[in-house]
Amino acid sequence: MSHECPGDQFEQEANQPRLCSAGCGFFANPACMDMCSKCYRERMAEDERTAANGKAAAAALNSSRMDIGKPTSPVLPPPRPAPEPVPSDEPKADVSPPIETVQEDLAAPTTSARAEETSEEEKRPAQKNPGRCFTCNKRVGLTGFKCRCDYVFCAAHRYAEAHDCKFDYKSAGRQQLAKNNPLVQAAKIDKL
Repeated sequence: MSHECPGDQFEQEANQPRLCSAGCGFFANPACMDMCSKCYRERMAEDERTAANGKAAAAALNSSRMDIGKPTSPVLPPPRPAPEPVPSDEPKADVSPPIETVQEDLAAPTTSARAEETSEEEKRPAQKNPGRCFTCNKRVGLTGFKCRCDYVFCAAHRYAEAHDCKFDYKSAGRQQLAKNNPLVQAAKIDKL
């Protein structure tokens, strides 16, 4: 025997979830003005933005009303007069730089090139966490690949082309070949 009271039916209907009043399809929360939490947050953010814009517009309107009677001042400072050149009693002569200076300038690039190489090494960032890929910061754990540039990479970035490796494989290969393959020459004295 099922006996239903009209009050019980009303309670069941009240407990049925309602959909968001904004029409997004999620269930509504009565505490959020019958909207889902996402739509409620967006509505509150929009209300705050419009209130802030309204306050800024009102402040601009008030300041413009106050400034109507005042003369406007220029925004840029007045330009400074250019200093006049001082006439000198000595005649100007074209002086060519000495040859030694030119030679010093030619020698300077080699020392500056070395300085650039050392500065590049000093500027090179250190890997903060060797358990993560240096390029994408993905956790690699024990499966990370250590490159010759001394960084650890994931499987996707382990190749030199994938992570823009700064290691010079060409010169390293040449040095290794020169070290492992001694120069083959005939003996100076023939053995009997």
